[in-house]
Amino acid sequence: MTGKILRRFSAVLVLLACMWLCGAGTADGDGFTVKRIGNIHPYGENAFLISAPEAGTLEITIRDSICVYRTLTQNIGAGETTISWDGCGYNQERLYEKSYTVTAALKADSGNEYAVSFASPVEYALQWLQYALPSSDTLYLDDLDGWFIEYRTVAQGRIRMELIPEGRDAPLFTYTAQVTGGKINRKDFASLAGKQIPEAGEYTLAVYEESRPGQRYLLPLHITETTPAADQIGVTGEIMPERGMTDPEIWDLMMQPSVVVDIDSFKHQNVYAEPDRSSPSLGTLHGQSQGLKVIALSETWAKVGAWNHEEAEYVEGWVPLDKLKIVRPQGEYGILIDKQKQTLSVYRGGEKIDTLLISSGRAEKNSLYQETAAGCFLTGYHRVNFSMNGKKYDYVIQYDGGNLLHQIPYAWGEDKRDFSAGQPYLGAKASHACIRIQAEPGNGGLNAYWIWTHLPYHTRLIILDDPEEREKETILATGSMPEYSPNMLADSRMDEEPEEDTGNEIIVTFGGDAVLGGRENYWGNPESMMALLAEKGMGYPLSGLRSLFARDDLTAVNLECVLKETKEGEDTNKTWRFRGLPEYAQILPEGSVELVNTANNH
Repeated sequence: MTGKILRRFSAVLVLLACMWLCGAGTADGDGFTVKRIGNIHPYGENAFLISAPEAGTLEITIRDSICVYRTLTQNIGAGETTISWDGCGYNQERLYEKSYTVTAALKADSGNEYAVSFASPVEYALQWLQYALPSSDTLYLDDLDGWFIEYRTVAQGRIRMELIPEGRDAPLFTYTAQVTGGKINRKDFASLAGKQIPEAGEYTLAVYEESRPGQRYLLPLHITETTPAADQIGVTGEIMPERGMTDPEIWDLMMQPSVVVDIDSFKHQNVYAEPDRSSPSLGTLHGQSQGLKVIALSETWAKVGAWNHEEAEYVEGWVPLDKLKIVRPQGEYGILIDKQKQTLSVYRGGEKIDTLLISSGRAEKNSLYQETAAGCFLTGYHRVNFSMNGKKYDYVIQYDGGNLLHQIPYAWGEDKRDFSAGQPYLGAKASHACIRIQAEPGNGGLNAYWIWTHLPYHTRLIILDDPEEREKETILATGSMPEYSPNMLADSRMDEEPEEDTGNEIIVTFGGDAVLGGRENYWGNPESMMALLAEKGMGYPLSGLRSLFARDDLTAVNLECVLKETKEGEDTNKTWRFRGLPEYAQILPEGSVELVNTANNH
């Protein structure tokens, strides 16, 4: 028995070796064959061996049951041809480990057509530096902390950065550090240089992962002594383009300096009806990234125009002049979003290079802020992916407080990324104010992944308003006119006899997210929820809703936090992290909540 097992094991090894040498993925049709050479690894040297009976145009697609991830097109001759492939999706996007369908179609010059197809696994990804984006191509020596670089590698490794003076080969200094795969890193110049402060001049910053020295980002860097004097706030004129403008006209507006509120990007600045803090607030604006139209100035106040983030309505009012500053956009790229068309256009150097489908936010009942506000913005930091309502969102860039650019959502199941969950969003408004971008490339080859790996900090983002559509959405959301439902037609049939009420009615109330706690840095804050619970007790948070919840048969909410004594095990790579103490569970029965859903991303 042992000899038979050994013989069978040896035969299997020989078979596996032959499959590796010849290509385990092989297909043959009418003399047209395709073989995979070796295993496929993203960011590796992968290839297909093609044997063609005739010359023609070859197209190879790599796809799953949901979408196409890559198309390789090449003119080939009769006989054998090797087609190289980096093992990645479009724009060098990492493919996840699973089996894909490889289809090769040859359209011969004679008019004959050949096609073969086979399943092939994609193995683990090799190391790769997905992006390295500086905050600016200019560094001021009197503000070393004001310049930074963001970067992300696929796998754990060591990052190396070399500052090379113009006209020299040897670097002025070299910075190395251990990096965690998949983590977004951000380093300011002071951290890179240490005590080796360069002189003013022209430099190149070379950035690469040590195991892949051939894959380098060479970033020009102009270093100067002092930060220019701050620009004076003045009347800006129009900062938003009109529909029908030419691309050069749009680009000129994109490159104009921004007047922004100088507060934290997640904080809110009131826009006052009069130049007086005691006057009514017309709405609020986010700090740092939201551009303002300056209409008039007084001695200590500025009259501004912008779309407030609460209801996405345009307002004109007053903000204190000392709260404003001027920021210049990064000059290489610009983004124009049209809420009417639900499109995103990418500009580079004044030229539109691609247009993609998107889905912006839609106002909901009691959540008018979910309508994506129009306006003139600057992009912020790159963020890690996140999950919400059972869907995952990749390739995240902050642009206005908590509002984000990111890829369409997908479900994570047996087929890994299932974009059928996010595809229907494209071309229509969806539930939250963020902007969802198509995963597949547009006509110019760009997609959400390209945007994430190419758009640097402070790229201009302009969102065109759709006042008529927005008004309709707001009317529906506020209930001032009946929202469409499948029962609307039946409800309108006034001539029919109503159904008899049998009295067998069950009332269920579905609440939304309930955070019974807060972020770790909120603990110890006298204004935090934890402090209020200690002062007012467990019945306080839902006291305003208890009478409503008590009248139904069942109340259900989503628990949007963990209940744990300590912060041990916290995943700091995740954007949203909330914790409460186990005893905070008493809040729920105190508020007449009977059912809690815990299937979420917290």
